[in-house]
Amino acid sequence: MIATEKLKHLQELYELEAKIQNYDIDRAQLQPGMPCPLCGSRHHPYVHDQYQSHLGIAEQRRNEQQQRIDRLTIESDKKSLLVNTLFNKSEAGTNQLRSYRKQYTNCSPP
Repeated sequence: MIATEKLKHLQELYELEAKIQNYDIDRAQLQPGMPCPLCGSRHHPYVHDQYQSHLGIAEQRRNEQQQRIDRLTIESDKKSLLVNTLFNKSEAGTNQLRSYRKQYTNCSPP
């Protein structure tokens, strides 16, 4: 999985965790054996503090991935600049060599 795809996936997980956490008020109203006010089920996995938010973990993982991407982008930009600099120097050297060859071939022997 490439870095940006992983970041997208982690962002989606973060958003899902945020949605789940938004139901805290409704979760507090759940009573054993009573229908859930949202879905009507009498059996709910979140009764009596069984739910633990993972929003902070999801946010941390997403932020760490974004930092990795930022570092990779900076490294890539530096390497691209170096490659372009070396290419330009190589072109300049090649042009200078052509100029010297032209001058040499235009010289008449003594």
